[in-house]
Amino acid sequence: MAKYLIDEVKFSGPTQTTPATKKLCKMFGIDDPPPERKIIESDEIIIDKGQIVYITGASGAGKTLLLNQLQNKIPGVVELADCEEIYNSPVLDYFRGDLSGAIKWLSRAGMNDAFALLNTGAKLSCGQLFRFRLAKIMEQQPAAICIDNFCDSIDRVTAAVVAFNIRKFANEYKTIFIVASNHDDIMEELEPDVVVIKHLGSGCDIMYPRPEGDE
Repeated sequence: MAKYLIDEVKFSGPTQTTPATKKLCKMFGIDDPPPERKIIESDEIIIDKGQIVYITGASGAGKTLLLNQLQNKIPGVVELADCEEIYNSPVLDYFRGDLSGAIKWLSRAGMNDAFALLNTGAKLSCGQLFRFRLAKIMEQQPAAICIDNFCDSIDRVTAAVVAFNIRKFANEYKTIFIVASNHDDIMEELEPDVVVIKHLGSGCDIMYPRPEGDE
């Protein structure tokens, strides 16, 4: 189990004043735009091997900033967005080992439609490409996986399947998952160990809903 410090993050204020910005400030009762705005307060998150950290909150609240901080602090992390682009060959051909191994990892990522598996990466939908990349990263069995916009591009039934499978994968391989999403409809299937609710402004709530050792 390790403690990770969340660093304070501030953004600078407007670089210039225009008639439009003056009018907006007057509309909202702001005398002068502040020189800087705090986005994230300093805090601490405790994460153990095989745990899932779920970062949620409104759009623009700072979820990605928080996820990026943890990504840079946790050793051995792999980011889904960094997965190699796949275009020219059937998705089955990008996995090590035999056909059954490729199907195993793709199924764990919620991708088991035969026609999708025969496609090249260039023909996959956004949701299929998300699941394909997830399968490729799960095959690597890294120490930690970071995923922004988690399951945002897939239908909610499939999202629940992916969340359930990720919970099983984290338990089995002791991989840490750090995921961020606007959605909170898959919490039951994902069973996160740490829930971070990022509020608009600088505050966030950090909760540990799963009792230690509960798998």
